[in-house]
This record gives sequence, C-alpha cells and structure tokens, in this order.
Amino acid sequence: MNRLMIVSLLGIATALGGCVNPPPKPNDPYYAPVLPRTPLPAAQNNGA
Repeated sequence: MNRLMIVSLLGIATALGGCVNPPPKPNDPYYAPVLPRTPLPAAQNNGA
C-alpha cells in the first residue's frame, strides 16, 4: 500500500512537472519588454 502511494505520488509529480513553462531565455525578442513610444525632443532652432 505504501509503495503504491509513493509510486502514484511520483507519477503525479512527474505529470504535473511537464506542465510548467520553461523560463524565458535571455535576449529573446519574444520576451523583450515593450517600452512605450515616447516622442523625440524637437530640434531646437538656435539660428545656426
């Protein structure tokens, strides 16, 4: 009985472990943060 419980718990843990998504890879463009578009500063008219 105890052996059956251990095997079933290990089976459940293994099955649920496959559902976890892998961590994102560094420098992956699909996981890159999206920065808001900010307007560029206007060119100053200094007479030059």
